[in-house]
Amino acid sequence: MCAAGPRGPSGFRRGIMMWNGQDIDLDAYFARIGYDGDASPTLKTLGELHRAHVAAIPFENLDVALGRPVPLDVKSLAGKLVAQARGGYCYEQNSLFAAVLERLGFEFGGRGARNRTRGAWLPPVTQVLLAVTVEGQLPLCDAGFGGQGPLEPVPPDFTVMDHYSSSHPQSRFVGQVVAQRTAPGMRRALVRDEFTTVRTDGTEERSTVPAGELGRVLSEVFDIVMEREELAQLGALGGGLNGR
Repeated sequence: MCAAGPRGPSGFRRGIMMWNGQDIDLDAYFARIGYDGDASPTLKTLGELHRAHVAAIPFENLDVALGRPVPLDVKSLAGKLVAQARGGYCYEQNSLFAAVLERLGFEFGGRGARNRTRGAWLPPVTQVLLAVTVEGQLPLCDAGFGGQGPLEPVPPDFTVMDHYSSSHPQSRFVGQVVAQRTAPGMRRALVRDEFTTVRTDGTEERSTVPAGELGRVLSEVFDIVMEREELAQLGALGGGLNGR
């Protein structure tokens, strides 16, 4: 993330050249992606640059497959993806795109993500993307995801995510009780009917909470007070909640 100097209105720090945008040849980059539009740091420019980049520069891992190192400095990236008309994978693509955005004056930060396109398998955090702050919006840019990647910046849609989490049968929150809280020297969690305390010394305590004790645990441990009817409904879920 850009992290030094005064903070801008978005909260990101400005002033450091972490992405080394000063080293990018914008004319050569624009020629590579076929872009001749406006270069001011606006939402419109961001979208046009993103679309032009992913259309012109292919995703590929050929150097990795050949056992070669993959440097991320701007000179190496520009030499490979721009001058040699090669492609690259997410670290290369988004590092190059970040250098361009920094040079143009955009405010943004780097983010790590997981590739969840392969079903239920939970992979490690190996994807990188950019969170941009522009014109009061917070679009996510990923110029290096390949054929399934976004063509343009994606605005975060919390409404859709909230709807899935609160209603989809596969959501971890549907049909089961979840309450968690930190305290000095420990973390406490109630998942289904299992109450767990994990202490900083590594010790754990686990116990089962009967339905009749749910209200007391919620109140005493989590400071949550529920109505009797609500507690009855939650207690009826028991330990077999959603089969998880």
